Amino acid sequence: MGISRLIILALLALAGWWLWKKTRALTQSGASRADATSTAMVCCQHCQLHLPQPDAIQYQNQWYCSQAHAQAGPKRP
Repeated sequence: MGISRLIILALLALAGWWLWKKTRALTQSGASRADATSTAMVCCQHCQLHLPQPDAIQYQNQWYCSQAHAQAGPKRP
């Protein structure tokens, strides 16, 4: 095997390693971005509906989906 073939193989291996590292970094940064934009979900104590916390109403340390459900209180079994 000639020296030129060894150089070409080394360059191909280096390019493959660089591409692998680049795609790995992109997928990891995408996952961290998704975590940063996620919103906490809460459950309505009256109807058990899950909704984003900023859209929910908190009344007496419990979460509700609407003012009517907050006034009605937790659902009794």
